[in-house]
Amino acid sequence: MKTRHLLFAALLLIGRAAPLLAQAKPPGDEAEAEKWIKEGLDSFSQRSLRFPKTDDGFVSISWTDSAGKSGAMVMLLLNSVTPVQKENGLWTVHYAFAGDKTDYWEHLASRDRVEHYRLGLLFLAHESQAQWDKVAAAHFETFRAHADTWRALAEKPTMPDEAYKHKVLAEEAYRNRDLVKALFEYQQAIQIFPTWPEGQFNAALIAAELEYYRVAVQRMKEYLLLAPDAPDAQAAKDKIIIWQDKIVTF
Repeated sequence: MKTRHLLFAALLLIGRAAPLLAQAKPPGDEAEAEKWIKEGLDSFSQRSLRFPKTDDGFVSISWTDSAGKSGAMVMLLLNSVTPVQKENGLWTVHYAFAGDKTDYWEHLASRDRVEHYRLGLLFLAHESQAQWDKVAAAHFETFRAHADTWRALAEKPTMPDEAYKHKVLAEEAYRNRDLVKALFEYQQAIQIFPTWPEGQFNAALIAAELEYYRVAVQRMKEYLLLAPDAPDAQAAKDKIIIWQDKIVTF
């Protein structure tokens, strides 16, 4: 850990694991994936589903149920989706997300619906992961040029006041072990002041602690662009290797 700043797949199955379902073809496109997910959820409870995308193209699923309750799932963070057969003969789907310790279940009526629901989720997760790789690669190349220019400066610019506010909030959140807020505040500071090596480093460690390994790798790579000769550079490279090995891909 940095001394000057506070830092920031095993699947547990509840119930009886189902035998492998017959291999089914994945959805042909995003529209079919969304259709299968809707059919799967509607087989148990009626929900109003939407599939919004972020500005960068990452897919999420948001819903409002008949009782007015709402929720959302970010497909980029999907870690696993597993069909399970219950003792009463019903099929369910168990799924988990990076950084989320909650056990999620969807109760579905038929084996076919379970498989379609599972494949629909995996398709959207794959699409989001592919989009992340594309966006992250483009951002990294842009940042490389920015970092080269910054390292060549004889006198480095000071942190803007707005970025400093986020830095203070990030450190306070970490002291309170609110890792999600700590990461958010570090990310906000970095967005304003990207050439802040310690902020990149601390954000990487917190992201890894939250199991957001894609974010952790990106932040640590940017740290190394800013501080390639730092005493902890090799340790940072080793962490990247470890985190890349933990990234779940579909």
